Amino acid sequence: LCNVLDRTSAYGDRLDRPLDVLILARYHFELQPLRDALSAETARNWPRLKTRVASAHQAKGSEADVVVTVGLQQGRNGFPAEKTIDAFEEAFLPPREPYPYAEERRLFYVALTRARKRVYLVYDRAQCSAFGDELADLAGAVTRGEIRGAFIQPPFPRVSCPGCATGQLQTRQGTNNAFHGCSRFPRCSYAERGCGVCGGILLRAGRYRVCADPTCPGVHLACSACGSSMEVRTGKTGAFYGCSKYGSKDPDRQCSNTEQMMALPQAPGLRAKYGAIQVD
Repeated sequence: LCNVLDRTSAYGDRLDRPLDVLILARYHFELQPLRDALSAETARNWPRLKTRVASAHQAKGSEADVVVTVGLQQGRNGFPAEKTIDAFEEAFLPPREPYPYAEERRLFYVALTRARKRVYLVYDRAQCSAFGDELADLAGAVTRGEIRGAFIQPPFPRVSCPGCATGQLQTRQGTNNAFHGCSRFPRCSYAERGCGVCGGILLRAGRYRVCADPTCPGVHLACSACGSSMEVRTGKTGAFYGCSKYGSKDPDRQCSNTEQMMALPQAPGLRAKYGAIQVD
């Protein structure tokens, strides 16, 4: 947020006039922390900016030179809100609209259309909601690389969770080793090991898994039974491929599939053939 306000303040300096900035959040409980953080900083660091904080609902009918929308993370308190509605309560509600997040989408439209000059979306790439992902996929709809700074996250691979197809795989630190789990945890408990060479996230490339790091040569065979990466093991008759889910602590995710050794393709060729690199 500070990087956005720095950029907006510099824009106001070039125009030689104050700018009105409206900071929007999805929920009322997010407003007071934002006000507290900005109250002293605005006058000291951005004297040309007139900052206001409001919820997206309160913003209806309002306008500002620049709008900054925060809170675009996944989950129950995200934007869109992933609410679980009780079956009894749902019986008294109008039928659900077929388009996903229809009501939340209308509210998001309000947030996007309050700006006279520019709209900024502030979010954590690893926890980005469906709305942020949809905008990022629209070629020409968003500007990338405009703001740079220590708190700007670099581009990184976006890999959909194989378990729920809704969340994104992200790196986590376990008790002993790092692993890659779903961003919707604990609602989705999918987890997998990373690249056997560098530990990075593995991208899907047909029958193979290729490391997301373009400088890493890591390529793994995908298990034909569960889709997880295979690992080289040694038995009485020699080396073979065994599923990395073998011996999993979760009995529902254990897989004992094995396959014969085979030559694997090179990582650059896989990336070129399958377009495996999905960079946010």
